[in-house]
Amino acid sequence: MKTILTIAFLLLEVCVFGQPPCPQDSIGGGGSGVGAVDTSVVQEGITYCTDCPTQGSVSWALPNDFNGYIYLLCPNGTLPFSIQVVQDCRFVLFDTCVVLPQNYNNGIFSIGIAIIGNAQIYINGQVGDSIVIDCKSTPFPQEALETYLIDLATCQLPLSIQDDLSECKSFQYIDLLNLKQHTTDDQNTLPRGIYWQYCGTVANGKKIAIFGH
Repeated sequence: MKTILTIAFLLLEVCVFGQPPCPQDSIGGGGSGVGAVDTSVVQEGITYCTDCPTQGSVSWALPNDFNGYIYLLCPNGTLPFSIQVVQDCRFVLFDTCVVLPQNYNNGIFSIGIAIIGNAQIYINGQVGDSIVIDCKSTPFPQEALETYLIDLATCQLPLSIQDDLSECKSFQYIDLLNLKQHTTDDQNTLPRGIYWQYCGTVANGKKIAIFGH
């Protein structure tokens, strides 16, 4: 486990950028508590703007105006996956690096999200990894993904967000593994982890980035 966590926090020196191809497959939202389920196998290819060491990806187009949960499993994988929820096959709304459970007895990885418009999910991993996706709509409101974190064409914040950063007087960070909050002007002083960065405070600020350190 220590080895896996160490790998998960490694930052690669080379970042490949450029808009990835849009998914050829799509996944429904299910209904009446029943999920839409699909499987795919990671094929060798370019992955974009991820700090997680990966060899290829699988992807699905998500339902328009989706509100619900996405559950992910990998029956044969042991290394971390980069998971990106993207709009217009370019702008990243959600980004994390995580080891997926092999079955529901080993735990559950899920994302509860609400998306307006054209969105996709890219799961980047090792060649041959099998991915099971279970997509379930829910009538209960989930966290709306409204902020672009990364432009895959440049691996940078979109210009509109960069402009907003000049107005930030302070930053806070929350560690996604233990949910501890940190206040600092220098990201390099943070303990190793995966963080949401907030403009302002975690309680009242605006999410502007997710990154590994």
